[in-house]
Amino acid sequence: MSNRTKEIVGFAMKAISNDLLQEIVQHEETVSKVSTNEVTQREMIRIMSLFRKQGFKGNYLSFQHVADEGAAYFVVMGDENNGNQGLFKANLLTGEVAFQYMLDEDHVVSSK
Repeated sequence: MSNRTKEIVGFAMKAISNDLLQEIVQHEETVSKVSTNEVTQREMIRIMSLFRKQGFKGNYLSFQHVADEGAAYFVVMGDENNGNQGLFKANLLTGEVAFQYMLDEDHVVSSK
């Protein structure tokens, strides 16, 4: 193989490697975004503990990360007695739980 051919092959390999590396980085960023939006069981337990410490009782129906707020979560809770559902915002760093609003046919929580 001539030096010119080796040079061309080397350049082509670098270009392919850079494209592949860029594709891998984009994939990892996508996976990271998806995985950071999922609420882990450990986070759910910490959230439930926070609610219980503040005297809340009910069924925990869903948990969702609040976009761009780190340790903040939206939690949908249902009343054991009458089935009403409320949306709460809980922050594990500050220990705050704040009622947002009651859920009904006009107020629902998106899963996205």
